[in-house]
Amino acid sequence: MAVTEKTSMKKDSVRILKVLFFTTAAGNLISHISSAVWLEYATKPLLMILLILIFTTSSIDQKSISFRLTILALLFSWFGDILLLFQSWNELFFLLGLFAFLIAQIFYIFVYRKICLPVRPDKKSRVFINVRIIFLILIGFALYSILFNHIGNLRIPVAVYTIAIISMAIAAVLRKGRTSEQSFLMVYMGALLFIMSDSMIAINQFLEPIIYARLLIMLTYILAQYLIVQGILKHEKDMFKYDDGSD
Repeated sequence: MAVTEKTSMKKDSVRILKVLFFTTAAGNLISHISSAVWLEYATKPLLMILLILIFTTSSIDQKSISFRLTILALLFSWFGDILLLFQSWNELFFLLGLFAFLIAQIFYIFVYRKICLPVRPDKKSRVFINVRIIFLILIGFALYSILFNHIGNLRIPVAVYTIAIISMAIAAVLRKGRTSEQSFLMVYMGALLFIMSDSMIAINQFLEPIIYARLLIMLTYILAQYLIVQGILKHEKDMFKYDDGSD
């Protein structure tokens, strides 16, 4: 009974945290529609904190390397969120925010390498992987080529970050056939949404303004982080069932 009650309390805590997360996310999105700067400053710093709480409360394997790496990825994402809040004050905040997210992408790459089975994907999965890797490389090259003449002395930092985020998405693709389809899709879609969010940041900042840019950037970013975390938790749950021998 004690175990059942503890499990029930844990599920209730996760539900409450998810409600708080999506309420905060909604508030953040509303801040960009209504131009309520105070609401953006009040909600954005809470997003990754709440997601970390969701992850830690939901996780059933808090001693694993993948758990610790995911926490680090989310923490550096939080640093990036805070720094980018002040990018209009000084370009240095943008560079520091870019660096924080660069570190987050690197941690995610290591996470994806950990949350997959040591098996060889079947032929169909290998074709899928090869096509998606080529697609991602072309996307990264095209985006950087478009921005190249507009980013001035930021060419090297932007190039490094572009390589990092494309590598993160490729690491997500390489999980195809090595985890459950649901876990793969959540992480992969999260990675693609992350690319979309960062691409809009770059285009809006260096090329030309995008209508409702900040709204779209945050919408894709929030969904990206949430899907990635849920995909990681799904793999963890699947592996627990597999080790436990249950269905």
